[in-house]
Amino acid sequence: MNSDAPDFTLVAGLSSSGKSTWLEAQAEGPMVIPFEFGNDLSNLPKGALVHYNTLRYADNEVAHLDRDFESDPFLTAVLERSGHFDVVYVAAPPAELRRRIRRRRTLERGTGVYPRKSVAGAQAALDHRAFHAAWLDLLDRHARRMRIVLSEASGFREVTREELLAAVQTSSDGDGALARLGRALGRLVGR
Repeated sequence: MNSDAPDFTLVAGLSSSGKSTWLEAQAEGPMVIPFEFGNDLSNLPKGALVHYNTLRYADNEVAHLDRDFESDPFLTAVLERSGHFDVVYVAAPPAELRRRIRRRRTLERGTGVYPRKSVAGAQAALDHRAFHAAWLDLLDRHARRMRIVLSEASGFREVTREELLAAVQTSSDGDGALARLGRALGRLVGR
């Protein structure tokens, strides 16, 4: 094995951003989902591709979006390996995410029913540009290398940070209204 290879690659992004599809199409190596390993990375296979939902810290719930990203113990364990892992950050424009969420039925590997309402509500409440910028900043501080992939209906393409942030920018009219509606829905569902 290449001695310059990372211990693992974190494939990170929002739910339905295209992480699994990217992994199936592009990557080689064992795919791992965090719940399969708890918070102990010692048994993670060398070269593993770790499928990571960037709303995991909030349990995909609007009510928990104010938590710190690092409140997720699995992410804390990953960041403790600073400089020993690579990142592929996958993001999709908000309209594309909404389309995918509406169509999705199951979790990765068919492990359960996809929680469409909570995922849609949490994602609608996000300022996508600020959210992705914060994640890119955090991961860039710890990763050996980072690739940024934009996932669109037409496929995947590697982009710069600026291109990604422009692609996920929510407008103050359409997506802003949707975000307000999502927050209101989240408050109602949370009762």
